Amino acid sequence: DNYDDNFFACKILLRSAVDTNGQEIHTLYNVLLYHQSYDDGAKIPQSVEDTRARVVSEVPRRAIRFVDKEYTSDMHNRKSFRHLISFPDGIFPKKWMDLK
Repeated sequence: DNYDDNFFACKILLRSAVDTNGQEIHTLYNVLLYHQSYDDGAKIPQSVEDTRARVVSEVPRRAIRFVDKEYTSDMHNRKSFRHLISFPDGIFPKKWMDLK
């Protein structure tokens, strides 16, 4: 299955583990799927009544890509630890330092 294209914003409603053949457990999700892109920073609605969203059942884990909301990852945290990483002169071979 190729799930690399056509992603839409969604809200996870329910996660369940399903034993399909007695040997393997699959994780399936019920999601509230929004039928429009929210890449432009628009507020994502929270319910079906707010938009053309639909509840989709039994979505496999491989079809879902979890991402951070914009500006919420640790690199945007004002209190994140930041320190200049420097290396002493002569640590790398001279051939590595030739930028030609």
